[in-house]
Order: sequence, then C-alpha cells, then structure tokens
Amino acid sequence: MRAGYSLPSQFGGKQKSSQFRSNGPKASSSYTLIVIPNNTGQARRFAVPRFALTGFVLIVFCFMGAFAALSLHLVKMRTYVSDFEKLRVENNSIRSEAAALVAKLEEVQQTLNQVDQYSDKLREAANIDQLSGKKKKSDKATDESAPGKKPLKQKSNQRAGSGTPDATTSTAVLPPNIGPLSREEYALSRQQAAVQQREMRRSVNFEQLEFKSLFQTLSRIEMKGGTQALGLKNLIGEVQAYQQRVAATPLLAPVKGYLSSNYGVRQSPFSGNGRMHWGVDIAAPMGDPIYSAAGGTVAKVTYAEDFGKYVEVDHGFGVVTRYAHAQKILVREGDKIQPGTLLGKVGMTGRTTGPHLHYEILVNGKRVDPLTYIREW
Repeated sequence: MRAGYSLPSQFGGKQKSSQFRSNGPKASSSYTLIVIPNNTGQARRFAVPRFALTGFVLIVFCFMGAFAALSLHLVKMRTYVSDFEKLRVENNSIRSEAAALVAKLEEVQQTLNQVDQYSDKLREAANIDQLSGKKKKSDKATDESAPGKKPLKQKSNQRAGSGTPDATTSTAVLPPNIGPLSREEYALSRQQAAVQQREMRRSVNFEQLEFKSLFQTLSRIEMKGGTQALGLKNLIGEVQAYQQRVAATPLLAPVKGYLSSNYGVRQSPFSGNGRMHWGVDIAAPMGDPIYSAAGGTVAKVTYAEDFGKYVEVDHGFGVVTRYAHAQKILVREGDKIQPGTLLGKVGMTGRTTGPHLHYEILVNGKRVDPLTYIREW
C-alpha cells in the first residue's frame, strides 16, 4: 500500500505536484490576495504583481521616514522659535537697559559738568588766582598823583566826575543760568528729571538688571556729584554774600596823603580846648582826587559850616562813610558807585586851616575809628 495524498484537481494539486517533480521550485511573479466578506462568505481573489507590492511597501516606508523627519524638524523649529523668542525678549531688555544706562551716564555727566562749572565760578568769585599771588595785569593800574605811596586801584575807563561805574565791576558776579537756580528753574529741572525717571522705569525692571552693579555705581556717583554741586552752589551764595559785605566795607584810603589827625579827643586848633574828633584828617595837596572807600550809593551831597562841601555814601549793612572839606564834588545823590569811584577834589572848605580830607565812618549810626577799617593806603 502506498502512502500519500493528492490535492483535488480544482486546486491544481496534480499539476503542481508534477511541476515540482519535473522542474523544481520556481519564484512567483505576483501575489494573490483573497478577500472574504463577512456577509456573503464568497472569496474574492486579486492578483498583485510583486513589483507593485514592493513599490507600495517602499512608498509607505518612505512616507513614514519623511513624516518622522518632518516631525523632528517641526520639533526643532519649535525649539528654535522658543529660543528666538527668549533672545528677542532678552535683546529688548538689553536695549532698554542700554538706553537707561546711556540716560544715567548723561545725568552723571551733567552733574559732573555742573560741579565743574560751580568750581570754576567759585574760583572766579573767590579770586583764588589773586589770593595765590597771580594777580591780573588789569589790577596793576596805578595812580601817579602821589609818588612813593601805594597806588589805589581805580578803573582806567571810568569817566571823572561821573558817578556811573564801569560795566566791569571789581566784584566777580556769576553769569545768568550758572549760579544758584531760581525757584522756577529748580522746580522745572526737578520736574524734567522726574519725567525721565518715570520713562526709564516703564521700560526697565531695575530689580532684574544685567548691569545692576553698574547702575548702582553710577547712582552713587550721581548722588555724590549732586551733593557736591549743591554744596558748591550754597558756597557760591555764601561767597557772593561775603563779597557784597566786603564791597560794602570801606577798606580803601579815600586820598593819597599823610595822616595829620587821629580819631579821638584832641585839642581844638581854634579854641585850644579838648574836644572829640570823630574821624581822621588826611592832608593832601589841593585838588587831589578823593575816592570812595567802598561801593554803595551816594546818600548826601551838601554843604555845612564846619564840614564845608561833603559827601555821604551809604554802603549798606548799616555802613556810611563821610568825606568833608572838598573843593569840588563830582557825584550826585543817588549815584551807584564802586570801590575807588572818584567822588571829588581835596579842598579846604568849611572850618579848616589847610587842604585836607576829614574822613568818618559810621556803623549803625555810631561813628568809629576809620583806621580800624583802612587796609590800603
């Protein structure tokens, strides 16, 4: 008995069996797909070429690879976009910080410039160069009317007989907008500074600054410079007030001559009795110039029996000087004068025995010794 079996003829069992027996295995050029619907149960066969199926599989793999590559690229692009956004925000922050830093540097520069200006004007107002011995050539003008005597400073371009002083005064005066600010100017500057600070704070978070230490250093410099500028401004005001008092202090000798009579009790040249002499007498040739001992306002030009022709100058701060026995008066009441202004000529009007100047100083209505004030003869 021979064991074995054969496929039915409808499945081609015999032919395949004989084919295998005769020719051996052979690769198929196509694939058969069998589809059996659930509702009918009838099988359907589809022949799919091998190259088509292979191409389909390759296309699927290529599509999956392309999708994976696009997905990876999209992830990377999202990462790049996030990093770019961070960089953009950081760049804007740095730009804002840079703008604020520039503004702060400008404020510091303005403060330091103000300190420099106040320092220069303070030196000018205080005449530091003159105090250090570096006197200007204009201060060496001399009066040749009294040989051998120390000359009195006087403006060369001041018109004799006029009470109007030269445009250039002997006291240094600060130009406008440089000295201490007015209340309106100070309020405006503070308002502008507040606006700038608000604008900067809108765009910059000062608690998260990259250059916070630099801002703090600049703020300390600005604060220190502002304090120095304020101190210099106050000092300029004090120097100006001091200059006004100095300009009102009769430090100059009114004439070039020699002292013939002191302040105090003396014997009267007429009666022989002792009497109080309320000033000093300075003998000088007839017609020699009489100068103002300090700046001020001509308060009185008159004639008296004892003083003859005389002038009174109000220097402010309660100080008044009196110049008596003049031959001629060259100023008028109300004239504004400076130290060294020509007031008149030496004479011997009134009760006097020779040409000289009777000179008195009154402080708050009380006559004092003029020699305690005169510093330049």
